Amino acid sequence: MPQLTRPLYQRSEGGDEDRWRLVFDTDTKRLFVAHEKRRGDTRGAGYATSTEEIDVAALEARAFADIGLDLSPNLRDQCSVLAQEAWWRGVHLYPDALDVLDQLRSAGLRVGLCSNAAYRAASMRAQLAHVGLDGVLDAAVFSAEVGWRKPSPQVFAAALDALGTRAETTVFVGDRIREDILGAAQVGMRTVLIARDESAAIGPRLREPDAVVNSLSELPTLLRVRHL
Repeated sequence: MPQLTRPLYQRSEGGDEDRWRLVFDTDTKRLFVAHEKRRGDTRGAGYATSTEEIDVAALEARAFADIGLDLSPNLRDQCSVLAQEAWWRGVHLYPDALDVLDQLRSAGLRVGLCSNAAYRAASMRAQLAHVGLDGVLDAAVFSAEVGWRKPSPQVFAAALDALGTRAETTVFVGDRIREDILGAAQVGMRTVLIARDESAAIGPRLREPDAVVNSLSELPTLLRVRHL
């Protein structure tokens, strides 16, 4: 079950401050600082180990309030949508992503996405359409709509349910040991680690994957040969 976030697409230049600058023409620096402070407060010492998803809408409301903007929920939502759309300009698919997904589906496999994404699920689904993934996935699940982040078993269970499959017949593909490999293995899935660069080896190997590839293009052959 190929996973989206880093495995399928990559960021271009530009960070979160650029995302806000594209949306607001005043108080940009103050808003960015307030947003990052509130995000840091929310993602405190326990965030790295907690698997409960953060409430981004509440975080953004507090950030706006910090700079003296009392916005209605509807207006805050519109601002969030604009900020997300601005962020899309900095992402694009890896060159092999669509071809690999097409090969897997042509072989009769169902493919889905399970992503740690705290933003509104509607915005994330719109992002799939923007990068051309909306018609090539059989299911997509985001942590924002489940309320739990990988490696929580709840988000994997939601992904399996959306895909209509069982853990023992599903292969999870990801590029993070803790969130992807450990989390998927703990619910009974077989796992494939995408190690495009040395960052995949950073940190303790909490769980060894069943296989390792250096790019998505290796996946169809791996599944045929290894019968994962």
